[in-house]
Amino acid sequence: MKIKIKRSFTAPLLVLICYILLMLSGFISKSELMYRDNLYLSVIVIQVLIFVIPGIIYCKVANQKSKKILTFRGFGMRKLLFSVFSVCALICISALVKLGLYELGYSSETYSLYAQYIPAGANSLRDVMYIILAIAVLPSVTEEFVFRGIVLTEYRKSGCKTKYAILLSSFLFAMLHFSVEQFPVYFIGGIVFSLVYIVTDSLPAAMTAHIFNNAFSLLFETSILRIIIQSSSIIFVLFIFFGSFLIFFTVALQLAEKIMLSRALRGEDIAKPNAMSKNKGKMSADLEAVISPTFIACILLFILRVLKVI
Repeated sequence: MKIKIKRSFTAPLLVLICYILLMLSGFISKSELMYRDNLYLSVIVIQVLIFVIPGIIYCKVANQKSKKILTFRGFGMRKLLFSVFSVCALICISALVKLGLYELGYSSETYSLYAQYIPAGANSLRDVMYIILAIAVLPSVTEEFVFRGIVLTEYRKSGCKTKYAILLSSFLFAMLHFSVEQFPVYFIGGIVFSLVYIVTDSLPAAMTAHIFNNAFSLLFETSILRIIIQSSSIIFVLFIFFGSFLIFFTVALQLAEKIMLSRALRGEDIAKPNAMSKNKGKMSADLEAVISPTFIACILLFILRVLKVI
């Protein structure tokens, strides 16, 4: 008798494995890496081991009947602009959230899981380029590969409504960073990247949006947050960021509408990743995803980690 394992079980299982591998990477001696010439290569290898290899194995094993799980379609200028304006809106709302967290007594300048690997005094052009590649670009590619390319897609294929698939995958993405204070920022980021992926039907578009966001955080966020915090008129700063958010958000919505209309006119089935429920009267796919043992295990691991129990 062949046992059918649900996608709502296997998708968070993949994330759980990534969580565990990420935690194990913390046992790697940072001081030893700091004195190696291949520091950035080591960081790249760590990311490949945590995300890429488990993701590839998942695609090979858990989806034997699926010819294509990922959407690697390219994207034109309109989709690129949508990605850029979406990221600009994300930057503005993230700044507002972080300012709110600062007012509540929480502040953090950590913008990446791998920020601790950046050596002090890395000011040369070569170091900056390596840092951008290892800390901003590659994490964007690997994380989007797992959380949007696989997890979000799997939730939609399992029968989850798109809005719940977005929320669940974004929730798992936010927990990846093991930070209660920064959880809202990462959760909002996950939602934005998910929307970019769904609207454009292109994983490279989501990766590009993530790269823009990471690069901005890496190069400018710390300075901007310091300026905001030291500003004598917080109300004016709030007005500027909120007004900018509304502008970017409005433009992004208009571009999204045009993209979706263009896709519909080409005859694309925009809702195609969703599986139709054939079991009336049984538990909904959305509820199954929420109470999945592997999803709950991810939450428990996150709680234990932030409480420093493990």
